[in-house]
Amino acid sequence: MLPLSNYKIHYREQIGSGSFGSVYVAEDPTGSIIAVKKEPITIRAPQLFNEVNVYNEIKGGVGIADIKCWGTQGKYNILVMDYLGKSLQDLFNLNPFNLKTVLMIANQILCRLEYLHKRNFLHRDVKPDNFLTGRQSKANILYMIDFGLSKKYRDPKTNIHNPIEYGKALTGSTRFASLNNHSGIEYSRRDDLESLAYILIYFMKGKLPWQGIEAANLETLNEKVYHIKKNTQIKQLCYGLPLEFGTFLSSVRNLEYDEEPKYSDYRKMFIDLMLKFDLCFDGMFTWIRVKAATSIDHINRKKVMQTASAHSGIHLKSSKLQLPKIEDKKQRRNSILKMRPKVVIPLQKKILLWK
Repeated sequence: MLPLSNYKIHYREQIGSGSFGSVYVAEDPTGSIIAVKKEPITIRAPQLFNEVNVYNEIKGGVGIADIKCWGTQGKYNILVMDYLGKSLQDLFNLNPFNLKTVLMIANQILCRLEYLHKRNFLHRDVKPDNFLTGRQSKANILYMIDFGLSKKYRDPKTNIHNPIEYGKALTGSTRFASLNNHSGIEYSRRDDLESLAYILIYFMKGKLPWQGIEAANLETLNEKVYHIKKNTQIKQLCYGLPLEFGTFLSSVRNLEYDEEPKYSDYRKMFIDLMLKFDLCFDGMFTWIRVKAATSIDHINRKKVMQTASAHSGIHLKSSKLQLPKIEDKKQRRNSILKMRPKVVIPLQKKILLWK
């Protein structure tokens, strides 16, 4: 890793900005494209070096970007990292997601959050803007970013959970914040997952009931959103969706403060839902364009299945890395079954919707 003093950055264009600072596309000394985050050193609540610390402790995981270097240059704190693709929010703004895409998103984000939590960290700002696609051959891998608000929820040596506290300020996005986050209860693993539940419902329905609320200030907005969120029944929120979406939200809302979420159970539930709809877990999201003349038989099947295995955190034996033909429903079903975590949740054959 080059020290920042020797890292000559040639800025191309600004691609993002916010209260934290700005993000740029740039070139490194070798001519490779990189992303650069700049945060003013005078900012009231600096986050960049906290983000660096988190990246250093979780590096090496699937869907975790590599950081090149960091430090201070002039009036800015600087973080140089991998240049990734568009965010889920940007992609959703371009085209709505189908059920298959939403379920594969659910699987990958559950994997990312489980990985982060097992390394003792909470994300605390789970929203579509903070999940980016990879580039080119990694376009079907979701990367979790922006760990500026992340913090440890337990002692890494003893695994003793931080004690519950009350009267805390809301952390992260108002739209996707959990009910406990709104209520001022100390953040824990369950809150990351409740935010994910809202993301999935948002992708399926296109809008959440508490969007578009007008308020004089942020405090009033948070109160109005909380009131609607708390008083919207799950069956109303998930009307017309498969039962699994409401089941997931209900389950994570009912977790205890220090309870470990059943990540594998949740992933299995969503993979089983793919089976019910006879969908193929092939990593082909709506944003990945495949030439019309190219059938799935011409895709490198071994590579596709290896990628799906990596996304899920489930290791498949090489002898089984075969993607079934699209027309062979039985083979396709068996292939997806091999990727399901081995936990006990009964598979319902009938597709049930919230009414």
